[in-house]
Amino acid sequence: MTMVIAVLPVSRRFIRSKFFPPAPANISIPLPITNGLVSYWPADGNADDIVGGNSGDMMNGAAYRPGVSGQAFSFDGVDDFMVAPATGLPIGNSDRTMTLWVMADSFTSSNLVDTPEEFFCGYGRFGVFTQSYVLGSGATYVFVTNWGKGISGGVLETDRWYHVAAVTRGNITSLYVNGLFKKGVTLDINTPADTQFLGGR
Repeated sequence: MTMVIAVLPVSRRFIRSKFFPPAPANISIPLPITNGLVSYWPADGNADDIVGGNSGDMMNGAAYRPGVSGQAFSFDGVDDFMVAPATGLPIGNSDRTMTLWVMADSFTSSNLVDTPEEFFCGYGRFGVFTQSYVLGSGATYVFVTNWGKGISGGVLETDRWYHVAAVTRGNITSLYVNGLFKKGVTLDINTPADTQFLGGR
């Protein structure tokens, strides 16, 4: 799966904004930046965090291509990724929001049974139950997970931009696609400090 991530803001508060439907790459989209934003990687020719100082590195051939507004990260679906520090990102069970624009040009499978998961972005201790905060897809379904339990909803189509948001308030985590609420459940989150933020694959 080739994936393009355009915006990866992480906030301590839910970013209330008018979410825009998928749009052509040549129009300007106002960005939903408000107070509380702790990191923002716009992918404008680099992996710089223009808010929080968590600038990253592009790995294994990760590149850039036109995005919703400006450029976007481009990953080959095999081993490309962006890695950055996660300094200042919410830890433990703190409230948080993680959003991105994503477009896929293909999916591994449309069948949820035995389908590899596609990683969009996340941080924490990957592989340890409750200690990560991850957005991705299984087949064509978007999900948010703590690396164990998760929420899925919203079917993705190829070659179309989607705005995806994971919002955690207290012990309830909710998933939004293009501004529409998909599902909310109790999800134990306990992300540790001193981890990395990853985007791509």
